[in-house]
This record gives sequence, structure tokens and C-alpha cells, in this order.
Amino acid sequence: MVKKKNPSAAASSTSGGRRQIFLDSSEGGRPKRSSPSSGAAGATKLSSQARRLDSDLRGVISSLEAFASQFTSLEADKVRLQEEVKSSSSKLDGAIKKAAIARQEVDSLKEELNKLKERLKEEEARAAKRMNSFVNLLWLYLVKQEKTLGQLIDAFAVDTKEVIEVFPVPSFVDDSSGVLPEGLLSIANTTGDLEALYPKVLLPDNIIVDRLEEDSKVPEERGTPQG
Repeated sequence: MVKKKNPSAAASSTSGGRRQIFLDSSEGGRPKRSSPSSGAAGATKLSSQARRLDSDLRGVISSLEAFASQFTSLEADKVRLQEEVKSSSSKLDGAIKKAAIARQEVDSLKEELNKLKERLKEEEARAAKRMNSFVNLLWLYLVKQEKTLGQLIDAFAVDTKEVIEVFPVPSFVDDSSGVLPEGLLSIANTTGDLEALYPKVLLPDNIIVDRLEEDSKVPEERGTPQG
């Protein structure tokens, strides 16, 4: 069985020694033989196209290799950055925890400081109260001492003129205890009669005076002093 060929389709092509046959529709589909020169030109064209394609393919392969290398480097950088981010995040979490602990310690110290300030104020208030009480007691003591001193001054007050006029007789008074004031002792030694000072002076118990108790009981029996 023989198949009919389409007049408009190309039949075949050859390179080298083979012939190339084309169908020409204008000539009723009869085959047209190509010349050897046209076949060599076609082979040269195909060879140049193959070389160009091979060069382009090598360029594409080189580009793919460079892209693969860059992609691998980028992946390594990505992993390294992820590790750094993880480490930085861990450090940041640690710093945040430390800051929180430090904040709690600061708050605790502030609370302790406020408590100490309150205690200091209370201690100052108590100290001021004690000082005021001490000052008041001291003032009362001084007032009492001043009153007692005034009473002693009034008790030991001696009118020297009257003593000299009433007791002109010189004598000696034994004051071995040393508690009698020098002024009164001098007056007593000058006048010669210490008992006459008794209405004016409160004599201590340890002063030695002869016949003081007897004469004080009977003052009217005492002799008149000599002028």
C-alpha cells in the first residue's frame, strides 16, 4: 500500500552526500532536488546553532551553579542568624529576668527605708519627749533646791551688829567638826557666848558647846555680859 504525500509538506533533508528533496506546490507537487552548496550551508548553519546552543547551555549551567552556591551560602547565613537570634533572645530573657529581680530588690529596699524613716521619727519623738520630761524634772529640782537654799539662808541669817552689841565678851568656841561657817565661828569667838546665837542660828548636832543644853533651857539665869 502506497501513501500519498501532501504536496505542501517537506519530504526530507539530508546532509553531506545525501540529497534533500522539497516539494514545490507551484509545480504540481513534483520533487525538487537541492544543490550540494545549499546543503553545506545548511550544515554550517546547524553547526553554528548547535555551538551557540551549547554555549548558552553552559552559561545557564554556570548561572545555576552560581545560584546554587549563593543559595547554599544564604542558607548557611540564615542558620547562623537564627542561632544568633536565639542566643540574643535567650540573653534578652535573662536580662529581663535579672531586671525584674533587681526591681523587686529595689522595691524591697525602698520599703525597708521607709520603715526605718518611720522608726527614726518615732525614736526622735520619744527622745524629745524624754528630754522634755528631763528638763521639766530638772527645772522642778532647781526650783526646789532654790527654795531649800533660800530657807537655809534665812535659817543661817545672823545680824552681826546685834550679836556684837549683845555679846562683847571674847571667848573660844570649839568647832573641831568644821561644819560651823567661818563667819559665825568668828562671831562666836569674839562674843564669847555661842548660846546667844541659838535664837538666830540652827546649830548642828555635832558642834561641841559646853552647857548649851542647860543654858538654853534657863536663859534667864545667864549673867549679864561685861561691856
